[in-house]
Amino acid sequence: MSYLIWGISIAVLVDGIFVMGWGIFMVPFIQDHYFIRLAVLAFFAAFLLSIWFRTGYYLTGQTLTIYYGPFKKKINVKEIRSICFVKIPFIAPALSTQQIQIKYSKRKTIRISPRDPEVFVQFLKVRATFAIKA
Repeated sequence: MSYLIWGISIAVLVDGIFVMGWGIFMVPFIQDHYFIRLAVLAFFAAFLLSIWFRTGYYLTGQTLTIYYGPFKKKINVKEIRSICFVKIPFIAPALSTQQIQIKYSKRKTIRISPRDPEVFVQFLKVRATFAIKA
């Protein structure tokens, strides 16, 4: 799934650079101004690269901090109600389809994909009590 997203992203970037004439740059005002197009492309590329290289999960004390590009989310470990292992290809702060779904608070859910899910869950279990679903 990530190959598909990256393929589409690269196609949009190539379109803007080599002027193939489709996508967001069909707007006449933007198409006539090369520097505006380049600025939009640079912003888009920086955003995608920040998501790719700045996705991470840190467990410090009683807080699970999730970084996903320019976004940051903090979850109190004591609020985690359940964890289950899922394979969902939809967008989440996870770069893999093999994800851990964390239910916390009352009705909040987030999916992450640490490098070693089993070890990550064991670290979480030391700090909190919750149910693990298969």
